[in-house]
Amino acid sequence: MIENEEEDDESDNEMGFGLFDDEDSFEYSEESSSEEDEGEEEQMQELQTYPALDDSDISKIINKQQSDGSWRVEDLDSIIKPGMSQTVFKILREAGGKSLGLKIYKDLCALIATLVVLRLLTVNFPDTYNLLFTPTISLSKAPDKHISILTMATDLCQKIDNRNPALVSRLELGYSLVDATDRILQKCV
Repeated sequence: MIENEEEDDESDNEMGFGLFDDEDSFEYSEESSSEEDEGEEEQMQELQTYPALDDSDISKIINKQQSDGSWRVEDLDSIIKPGMSQTVFKILREAGGKSLGLKIYKDLCALIATLVVLRLLTVNFPDTYNLLFTPTISLSKAPDKHISILTMATDLCQKIDNRNPALVSRLELGYSLVDATDRILQKCV
């Protein structure tokens, strides 16, 4: 009996308890943003860690939005990168997303896909789109023709987050919505 307990202890020590516990996990580093050169370098590094979008992708993104304001995970393949949806589904499945029930899983998929699109717009087009990912998701800057569309998306994300508080942290996808989105994007690059 004692031998089995020792074996269990050894296997527990080798087990990763978070979805992103491998050496490729996303890490934040604190950098001083007081100098312009460092800020530009940081922005270039950030763009390299995210899928790149160009101006022609914006119309594809807008056209794929659903009537409720969300984007579908399946649409990420044609909008951002082929094969991305399989990676996102795998991450959500491994995190135990399906164990929460069909309704919550559908909400989770809509939330993650929408956050991915919003985050990529913010990162790739910072002068045009400025979405704030603070405790609430809000739109601070966007072209006039896209304000209503993006407001609908941010409202949907907020609604899903309010219905299922701390969903991403309970599934160990990240400690916040933006952290979970960034970690998923890191796995998809």
